[in-house]
Formats: sequence, C-alpha cells, structure tokens
Amino acid sequence: MWHSVWDFIVNDFLSFIGALSIFGGLALGLTYFLKKYVDNQLQKNLQGHKREMDKQIEAFKHIQQRAFKEFDLYTTKRHEVYPELHKLMEQAYGEILGLRGLKHSPDFKKYSVDELRDYLKKNKVGEVDTNELLDLFSRDRRAADRKISETMRIVEYYQTLNFWSEANNYLVINELYLTEEARDSAVDLLSNLRKFWINVDPELPYDKENSAEIENLKKIFLPTSRIRLKLALKKDLSESFSDHP
Repeated sequence: MWHSVWDFIVNDFLSFIGALSIFGGLALGLTYFLKKYVDNQLQKNLQGHKREMDKQIEAFKHIQQRAFKEFDLYTTKRHEVYPELHKLMEQAYGEILGLRGLKHSPDFKKYSVDELRDYLKKNKVGEVDTNELLDLFSRDRRAADRKISETMRIVEYYQTLNFWSEANNYLVINELYLTEEARDSAVDLLSNLRKFWINVDPELPYDKENSAEIENLKKIFLPTSRIRLKLALKKDLSESFSDHP
C-alpha cells in the first residue's frame, strides 16, 4: 500500500504539480499581458481624449477671440456714431428752434444792385426770385427791402430742414449701433423737431391754437426730448466702457 502511495506521489502527483505550475506560469504571463494591453489601450484613449479636448479648447478660444474682436469693433463704432449723432441732433435743434427767435436783417435799402445780387446768390435764392427782387429793388427800394426780408425767412425756413434731414439720415444709417433706448429717444426728438418746423412755416396765417402748440413744443416737449437723448447716449457710452472684457 505504501508502495502505491509512493508511486502516486512520485509519478502522478508530481506531474500534477508540474502541470499546475506550468498553467500558473501561463496564467501569470497572460495576466501580465492583459494588464499591459489594457494599460496601453487606456493610454491611447486618454491621449485621444486629450487631443479632442485640445481641439475643442482651441475652437472655443477662436470663438472667444472673435467675439472679443467683434465686441471691440462694435464698441469702437458706437463711440464714433454717438458723438456724431449728438452733434447733428444739436445742430438741427438749434437751427429749427432758431426759426422762432428774433432775427436781424440787413438794411437792404443801402445795398447796391451788385451787392444785393451777390447776397441773394450766396444765400441760394432761386434765379426767378432773384430777378423779381432785383427788378423791384430798382423801382422801389423800401418795398424791395420788405420783400427781400420775407423771401429770406422762407429760404432760411426750408434750409433748416436740411439739418433735420442730415440728422435723420445719419440715425437711419447707423441705427444698428444704437441701443433701443437711444434710438427711441432720437426718433422722439426728431419727431418733435419736425412738428415744430411744420408749425412755424412763415407762409402760414396766424392761428391761436397753432401758436399754443408751438409754445408747448418749445418749452416742454423739445427740451424734454433733448435731455432724454443726452442721458441715453451718455448711459450707453459709460456702459460700453464698463462691459468691455
């Protein structure tokens, strides 16, 4: 019996142990190989993910830089548009309201024919009106003096509309650079200036109701519109500085 046991130990069991050792070594080698493979794949995935992240970061940087550049251009343009708009609005305001103020007219009776012709040409009086005035001047200087003054008031009246049109056109062209508040304020002021201009037409007969509307526009609505626009422009300009990235 002991002989059989000994034979099992020597032959079969030792063979089993040997086989087990071989399989253990193979398993250990396979485990090592799998670990190295997984580590390698993980490293590749991490590198791929890093490259993708780097691409996304670069794309975001490009978008951000472009946004900053566009904001700078927009802000720069606004700082060009606002002062010019304010200047044109102030010119229109002064010229149109000046139609209602006191006017000093030259004493045309003291002019020579050539001096009067030059004066009318300089002030862009039409050829037909110029010839009529010169003819009257040659016949009755006193009557011509009154007629020239009346004509000049009409000429000046229509010339002031050029200032309104210039301000209005500038607003329309550059509206994209204005905030809604600034645009609405500018439109409101232009609207009131236009109403005032229509009501002070020198060729209109005197009307009590019309005269009251002129006074309301001059003393209330126009000053209010003017202040509102100035405040809106100042507010936008100050905010464009503080919001700059």
